[in-house]
Amino acid sequence: MLIRVGTSKAPPLTIAGISKRVQANTPCWFLPLINSQILEVGAVASQYAWDYEGDGIYDIFGANVQRTYVSNGTYNATFRITDSNGMQDTDSISVVVWGATTTITGTAVISLPIGATVPFTFTGTNLKNVTAAHVTALLTSAGTNGVTVIGTAVPNAVGTSVTGLSLVAANDATPGTRNLRISNTDGTATAVNRINVQLICPSYSSQPLPQTLTAGATLTLTAAAIGTGPVAVQWLKDNAPLTDDARITGAATGTLTITGTLTTDTGNYSSAATNACGTTNSTAVAVTINPPAPIACALADVASDALDTTYNPNGSIGSEDLDAFIAGFVADNTAIADVASDALDTTYTPNGSVGPEDLDAFISSFIAGC
Repeated sequence: MLIRVGTSKAPPLTIAGISKRVQANTPCWFLPLINSQILEVGAVASQYAWDYEGDGIYDIFGANVQRTYVSNGTYNATFRITDSNGMQDTDSISVVVWGATTTITGTAVISLPIGATVPFTFTGTNLKNVTAAHVTALLTSAGTNGVTVIGTAVPNAVGTSVTGLSLVAANDATPGTRNLRISNTDGTATAVNRINVQLICPSYSSQPLPQTLTAGATLTLTAAAIGTGPVAVQWLKDNAPLTDDARITGAATGTLTITGTLTTDTGNYSSAATNACGTTNSTAVAVTINPPAPIACALADVASDALDTTYNPNGSIGSEDLDAFIAGFVADNTAIADVASDALDTTYTPNGSVGPEDLDAFISSFIAGC
């Protein structure tokens, strides 16, 4: 009996059938039309659809059809009827699958740098119940395995692929291949040489830059080396290694600093990064250290001095100008040395006081700097 409320139309009566237990890789038949009906007078069925895995996606369109499952597990299979009025009804049954064979398919090799974490996906059959604990990487030769599996396994609805996992290679992992193995109560499968643990040779993510400075300034050069650790760094000047000293710091780091630069610091600078894979050099850059600007001569062309009070400036510096300079200099500077001899008196011996011979020695040095 059909009881209608107002003008509403009756939906179909959908009966999916009985729940089933079936062996994997054999046909599972679905026969819903034995008891399903279109209840609305004048309406007809316009679509039959099956969601075989319970993932909300209707995979096959038809009524009495078959499906082959490849992974053990319990599946919620839903049958949906849509009639010509657009009315729908669904019904579900459970399908228990047993006897599946676990496999890993595909041939792609997973590249895993030492010290890195790499997400991966694998495909096969009978993977519906796989967890991270069921997946391992097996060392294929002598050495330290150092590879672990982390994450939460997310099998797809039919158990043919797994996502959500990552491989982690420790810094002490031995380079080389690993087998990928899956093992649980459903079965065991091994993909041979599926993981390749690799050393990553050094490279530079940033390079030093050329610089031009004036003597006395601070030179700073930076270069960022990357690669499988540990990575040792060494700065070079003209291809010769630098070492830390009173002026140089960071010779074995990513940042080189030289304080109180000298003109002799001019040269080509580079960084060398080394790990177990080998050595890679950064770009060599030119560093130029220019001498400071000349010091203006402080000697003045004086009008007179103690030796010649009648002297008048003539536009050039003579002995009277030197004497005037020295008188002022000695007043507040003790840098004049008591020299042993000079051009005027080669037999002079220091007597503890500054005399003309000492002035001459100072002036010759001063003039050379002017």
